[in-house]
Amino acid sequence: MIGEKELTLDTSVIIKEMIPPKRRDKKRNERIRKFKTANTYMKLLFSGKIIGFIPSAVLVELSAVGTRLTGSKKFGISLAGKIEEICTVLYDEEILDNAIGVSAQYKASGFDNLLLTCAILTNTLLFTDDKKLHNLYDKAKIKSYLLDDLIK
Repeated sequence: MIGEKELTLDTSVIIKEMIPPKRRDKKRNERIRKFKTANTYMKLLFSGKIIGFIPSAVLVELSAVGTRLTGSKKFGISLAGKIEEICTVLYDEEILDNAIGVSAQYKASGFDNLLLTCAILTNTLLFTDDKKLHNLYDKAKIKSYLLDDLIK
């Protein structure tokens, strides 16, 4: 269980909670466990027991991925709106200067650098299901939680 009350949230965790797994294959049980674990933490976020921070680009990513996975534009837009309501959003003008320096230092993708910058500016850890991003945080000496590590 994550003990921290403030987190930078990666889209991978939000998507896993908001869209239950549908495919029936050998990885279905693993996806269901991830869904349930992510759901536990998202309930804490929706109840206000955890404060979530996100860069504004997360909203764009959620809309795109939510629409792509469900086939519903309405769902994708609604998902982004729900997360915008419950999270503290750092907009580009608030993080751009810092993000440029972070990207030059860590050389990750633009999106990953925005998440890293958000965590640095808010002094929060990352909650993700992306091992590459988790490793970037280790390199930056910022604590992060990988969804796989929290599955019971």
